[in-house]
Amino acid sequence: MRLLIALILLTLSINVTKAEEGPIDSLELAKKGFVITMDYALAEPDTCYKLKLKGLSALTNFDHPELLGALSKLQHLDLVENNLTSLPDAIGELKNLQILDIRMNNIRELPEWITGLSHLQYIEAQYNNITSLPDGMENMVSLKNLILSDNNIRYAKTLEPVCNIKNLKALVVNDNKLDDLPDCLGELDSLYAFSAYGNEIENIPEGLLGLESVVVMNLGKNKLKTLPKDFSKLQTIERLYLSENGMKEVPECIFNMPYLEKLDLSENELKFIPEKIRNLRNLKELQIWDNNLSQENIKQLKEWLPNTDIVD
Repeated sequence: MRLLIALILLTLSINVTKAEEGPIDSLELAKKGFVITMDYALAEPDTCYKLKLKGLSALTNFDHPELLGALSKLQHLDLVENNLTSLPDAIGELKNLQILDIRMNNIRELPEWITGLSHLQYIEAQYNNITSLPDGMENMVSLKNLILSDNNIRYAKTLEPVCNIKNLKALVVNDNKLDDLPDCLGELDSLYAFSAYGNEIENIPEGLLGLESVVVMNLGKNKLKTLPKDFSKLQTIERLYLSENGMKEVPECIFNMPYLEKLDLSENELKFIPEKIRNLRNLKELQIWDNNLSQENIKQLKEWLPNTDIVD
């Protein structure tokens, strides 16, 4: 086994991070072109908790998964920018994995075996080409952060498996091609932050209004000309981002959200913001730049909201 892994590492160089007195804690492997030995690279593999791999196109997307299988205690795997088109099945054997960082590859789907990683807490999968998610995500009981920005997710149905991740705290689907969101997202009772910036969403589904714990919501750069009247049911929201939506009026529901602390209405087509904005008594920051507001109205806003930082 040691000889096999040594051969796998023929084209890799290594940076080993150790505690002051103790075994290897972290390995960084990068393609360089000279030989290293297994004894140096994976001494005491049971104590290696973090692994960063770089330049893996030479390994043809992990033809030799034994490299990972030897690291049974691994908690953090960094595969950023490796030109991977799929994830090696060997990752599914890393039962102690907590952080999986696969940014900036060309991965097209999250495989079904990923739902068996019950200790996984963070998935960073932005800047890939993901079009589908696996069923069975309800088994991912530890998952708290799921970042899927800058992929190729087009349909609300694609996100439905996410609705079953009951302990999810943050869901980020920025810069995809979504024109709608699934109703079932409202079932994410633990969700603290939701961001769908940079899509083509025209309407907010009624189900989304069931979110009970959401504090941060970013719906900027979509096609939301307004918001549903019942949007104000989301009384836990403190930071709401609605920039670049082509809004001509401030949605009436916003004036019924007194716990808002930050409101971003920048880069819309607003001509006037009414005095009802006073209702937002906890508002600390209001972004209104790049609209069609008159200087008179901006002056009024500063009078109505004397304790708010108005960015015009």
